[in-house]
Amino acid sequence: MTNHMYMDKIVQTLLKQAMYKHIALVLLATFGISQNVAAQSMPYSFVYTTNTYSALSSPTVVSSGVSMNDATFSVTLPFSFRFNGTLYSQIYLSENGYVSFGTTNPGTTTSSSISSSNSGFEVAAPFSADLQGSASTSQLSYLTSGTSPNRIFTAEWKNMRFLGGTGQTFSFQVLV
Repeated sequence: MTNHMYMDKIVQTLLKQAMYKHIALVLLATFGISQNVAAQSMPYSFVYTTNTYSALSSPTVVSSGVSMNDATFSVTLPFSFRFNGTLYSQIYLSENGYVSFGTTNPGTTTSSSISSSNSGFEVAAPFSADLQGSASTSQLSYLTSGTSPNRIFTAEWKNMRFLGGTGQTFSFQVLV
């Protein structure tokens, strides 16, 4: 066997060993990640849908009209809900397009991103902005539907607009 052939064999052997180590590392990383994800599974999930908006029928109205601007309202949930690893049975609804979980009032000027932890309270913000009612038909309301253990709490902002806005109005909901 010539030196050149011997060197080729050594290089091929080293490449195979490196490839096996790489494959083992990829499998280990994949297994480790899948184990980590499995350990963090939650009893709820996020679902994105493209359904047509349908206003709540006979909801509990906590605020309405053109004077809606910055208020928050405490609501006791008819069931406990796990959010970011903590069970909650009380939320605050804000006229500014978000719900916060727990007994701490977030105040009137909070604007936070979805799933935010802001100054000790948890926030889910489908449309967090400085909003106001746009007409007498504007309202912030909620409704619980379904039967235990499959109940859904829906908060609804209806006919809202940006503070000081004169054009487009919008309606939206968050389901817990």
